[in-house]
Amino acid sequence: MIIEVSFIITVFNKAKYLPITIHSILRQTENLSCEYIFVDDASYDDSIKVIKQSFNSYQKLTILANKQNKGPACCLNQGCAVASGKYFFLIDADDILVKNSLKIMLDAIKKEHADFVFGGYKITNQEQKDLLNIQLTDNTDYQVSSTPLDTVLNGRYVRMSYLTTKELYLKSGGANDKIFIQDESLPLRLAYNAKKMLTMSHSAVYAGKNDNSLSKNKLQQIHDRFYAYYFALLEFTQLTISQKKEIYKRAISSVWKAKRLRKELIHRLFFIIYLKIKLIPINPNIKELSKYKYFIDNLKHVRKPL
Repeated sequence: MIIEVSFIITVFNKAKYLPITIHSILRQTENLSCEYIFVDDASYDDSIKVIKQSFNSYQKLTILANKQNKGPACCLNQGCAVASGKYFFLIDADDILVKNSLKIMLDAIKKEHADFVFGGYKITNQEQKDLLNIQLTDNTDYQVSSTPLDTVLNGRYVRMSYLTTKELYLKSGGANDKIFIQDESLPLRLAYNAKKMLTMSHSAVYAGKNDNSLSKNKLQQIHDRFYAYYFALLEFTQLTISQKKEIYKRAISSVWKAKRLRKELIHRLFFIIYLKIKLIPINPNIKELSKYKYFIDNLKHVRKPL
């Protein structure tokens, strides 16, 4: 059987949310050849049991169970390494894929011969089950971009809501396993290597109330955001001057946010530095960034990949 779409879902203690997340996926894959790959990152709840109970013998289910917690980036790459679909759908284990969204995104990526689609992502205070009634209509619009990196750098492309060709994911090197959370790193890597991307005009993925989301750790987000742009400057060799300036500005912005969150006495002084760069973007100073890297590396309560 030829697999068209591989769902890659990373899991860590999501037993409470998995039944509805899985239901939101399965209800729109009935007429497609799909496989479902879950990478459990050493959960100590009933996540694996819940996953097994949610599928039947006719559905192509793979569960990879880590004995040690490695982090979302490593798990994404583990799942994608065994995936056989032409397209990968990347979604978190506590999110809701709204009705009709897979069909619309798949039809769009084929019609436009695009490399990946950002489905859009919306956070709400609603209960997870209440999000199941949301639906994308058949005439849901999308934007086409032939300059993906510029599009990502000029927008807000975060969270896991991606339908990407397997070819692009592999070409991009997958998720950066030096960064724990991939919310800003992965879209940069995909966009840098893509020729054409699509952005849905309405969100295809929703997140409801969650007791243990990684997004609640603001310093973790800032740490990983800094490194997303730091590594982009080091690894992306074909950047324009304006792209380099924007990436550098975002890296400096991450430092400012960390200093403000930690309420450092000098954070107001650093704000002047950040404001100057924001108003008048300058060429990246890697040596200067390396100084800030030491500060970012020493933030407390921040997880790093194994």
